[in-house]
Amino acid sequence: AATNALKNRSATLAMVTLDETMTSLVDPLVAARARDGVVVPLFSNLGFVPFLKNLLCSMDRVRVSNWVVIALDNSTCAPIRGGFGLAYASPACVFPYAHRPLTTQGVASYRTVEFNRMVMQRPMWMRHLLSRGYSVLQCDLDVVWLRDPFPLFAAHPHLAAADVLVQSEGGHGYNAGFYFARPTRAADAFMEFWLEDLVSRWGDRSFEEQHSLARALHRTPPVNGTKLLYYKLNDSWVPNGKMWWSMAPAAYSKEAAYAVHCNWNKG
Repeated sequence: AATNALKNRSATLAMVTLDETMTSLVDPLVAARARDGVVVPLFSNLGFVPFLKNLLCSMDRVRVSNWVVIALDNSTCAPIRGGFGLAYASPACVFPYAHRPLTTQGVASYRTVEFNRMVMQRPMWMRHLLSRGYSVLQCDLDVVWLRDPFPLFAAHPHLAAADVLVQSEGGHGYNAGFYFARPTRAADAFMEFWLEDLVSRWGDRSFEEQHSLARALHRTPPVNGTKLLYYKLNDSWVPNGKMWWSMAPAAYSKEAAYAVHCNWNKG
């Protein structure tokens, strides 16, 4: 019912929700690339291709190949399909929006309707893939992988039991740029709450993916008495850029890191 309500409001809000044409293009590629039921969807447009290539090179070095690029424009896949020197993984990129473009001018400035429309795609695809039974890792393009994190997620007792694992933003809460969700009813309820919260703030300056994520983690109601079980990842496992480059070595061990989220940087 909630999904139908989201679709019904899409025309009024100038949103672009997922449809059968989009999912029919993405689902076969995901099925071919998933590993042990886990997939990493990556979202990019042409302007972010340099970041995307850097991320893919880092994943290739640690032999992680269960990624799929969901292109947000029709120019992103061409430079990816060439392979650009990847040694381990073959390219996997799909543009599912040809019939319903996300932007009209090819540009989406911050806090515009077109920018918000693009932001919404990530949690919508996450929920869709969870509904197909996959565990899904959302990873921003300014992340560099140092080690494969999936063995950690499976072996650590607290992480293995959680519905959702989220990167820490230090004293600033949670970061939506690196989070892992399992296909549980509680995780689906979390994604539903998150999407509804974003929709409720669609035309408002309070529309902010990361703030909405925090509200969803804290306020998602139980499903048949079962609460959402989420876990904030240790800062040393996935440090943000501020921690990685600015904090004293004694504060935490860089040797413990699985990935670095290169945010909090200027210049």
